[in-house]
Amino acid sequence: EERERLEQQLESQFRQHAAEQLHEASESAHRSEELASRVDSLEAGLGESRAAVAAVAASLSEERERLDQQLESQFRRHAAEQLHQASESAHRSEELARRMNSLQAGLGESHAAISSGFSEERERLEEQLRKHVEKQLHEASESVHLSEELAKRVDSLEAGLGE
Repeated sequence: EERERLEQQLESQFRQHAAEQLHEASESAHRSEELASRVDSLEAGLGESRAAVAAVAASLSEERERLDQQLESQFRRHAAEQLHQASESAHRSEELARRMNSLQAGLGESHAAISSGFSEERERLEEQLRKHVEKQLHEASESVHLSEELAKRVDSLEAGLGE
């Protein structure tokens, strides 16, 4: 009887333990399915995120190319304007140099005519002519300085364009 009772008790404990193990296995399987579903969802989201990142990268690349082209166009336009200004300045400098040479020649002729006799008038005219020539020389000097500055800027812009 004791043996039978112990066998029944053991069988009961075994069944209870087996039921608990079966229940735990069932819950574990349910959690595994739930986790697998969440992993699938995360992987799908990751794929979408990667596609979005690739689209943004392509868009940024296109925008960079557009900005590079716009910057190069603006740089070329600015360089052309600087070159045009330098050319105009050089032309003005040449014109001022011609006028200065003409004035110096006129000064020599005036000096020869004045030296024949009218010393006060000659001094007044010489002073007036000297001031006029100095003014023209100053303008020519400023124009040459401006031409040099513009040439430096054009050289700098061309070097930047080369880079």
